[in-house]
Amino acid sequence: MKTFLEAADIDFKDEKTVITLSKDLGKFPPTCISTCGTDPLRDDGRVLEKMLKKEGLKTKSDRYEGLPHIPGGEKFLANVVKGGSGALSQEVRRFKARNEPHVRSTHDG
Repeated sequence: MKTFLEAADIDFKDEKTVITLSKDLGKFPPTCISTCGTDPLRDDGRVLEKMLKKEGLKTKSDRYEGLPHIPGGEKFLANVVKGGSGALSQEVRRFKARNEPHVRSTHDG
C-alpha cells in the first residue's frame, strides 16, 4: 500500500485520506462496510468497523471471501452480473452461485 500511496502522491498520514485516523469517527452515520477476501484493504475495513463500534455507531459488514478489490463494490458487481458477458461477469456469476449463502454479514441494531 505504501508504494501505491506514494505513487499516487497521497499523504497516508492525512485523516481525510486514511479514515481510521479521523478524530471524528463518533460523528459518522450508521455505516455499511463491504470487503473482499483477497482485497489488500480487507483488514482496513475490519479495523474501521471495530473503531466505529467502539464509538457506539451502528454498522453493517459484508465480506465476499473469494473476490479481489472491486471499485464501486456491490453496485459494480450487480451491473457486471446483470449485463456482462465477459470473463469478469462470468467469474462473478460463478462466485455468486457458489457463495451466495456464504457471504458473511453482520448487522448491529
